[in-house]
Amino acid sequence: MESTESGPEYARVTVRQLARAESTCPRRLDLDHQDTRANRGANRGFRVRAQIEADARLAHTGFRRPDAAHFRATDDLFPEERQVYETAARWYVALFGDEPMAVADIDTHEFETIARRTGVRLVGGAGLALEAPEGRRELRMLSIGDRSTEELLDSASVRFALLRRPDWTRLGPLRVVRADLLGGWAVAADTDGAELWPDLREWLQDRVSVIRAHADKRRPRAGWECARCPYIAGCAALR
Repeated sequence: MESTESGPEYARVTVRQLARAESTCPRRLDLDHQDTRANRGANRGFRVRAQIEADARLAHTGFRRPDAAHFRATDDLFPEERQVYETAARWYVALFGDEPMAVADIDTHEFETIARRTGVRLVGGAGLALEAPEGRRELRMLSIGDRSTEELLDSASVRFALLRRPDWTRLGPLRVVRADLLGGWAVAADTDGAELWPDLREWLQDRVSVIRAHADKRRPRAGWECARCPYIAGCAALR
């Protein structure tokens, strides 16, 4: 059902699509779902989070405890991004520096997974899957300024991350941790990936059906999201 092979016949599905299909402009949703080339705007929150996650992944090569030496801001970050990065790095060490853990699925840093049963590519980051020396497993979802009010296991980003690593998820019991590295807090929930898997797969199929029902590039809709829409060029709603 799932692999990391790419293919043009598989439409693109992201966390944003899964979470916001009903409220997204039908034109934007359609173009994004079909992976149409877009204007790429700067996303500073993503840049900082991606670097923190990459550094944390390296810090957990082998069963090691992360410390400040594992986190160094790169030169391409702007001064304000560097400040956010340094805050996030301090919080990561404060929240997770006491326990040695190792990256458990070295392949999921690749940016997509094909869900053959649903006929889509799941495209986007998937957090950190870690394992303790005694075998305990943890999915660690990092954010920078998280304002989510969802229950942890109901979150589209958590479900997406579990779906992106089917073999690892289905091994059994695991803990899901959401940590915000700007606010300095973390919440956790325990689940069994094997038992949860059928519900995850059904949820994905249901949400992809919603995406397909709402996606229509012939029905542009002007609104608040136009300011950040990467498909704004040539949009008939703004003529």
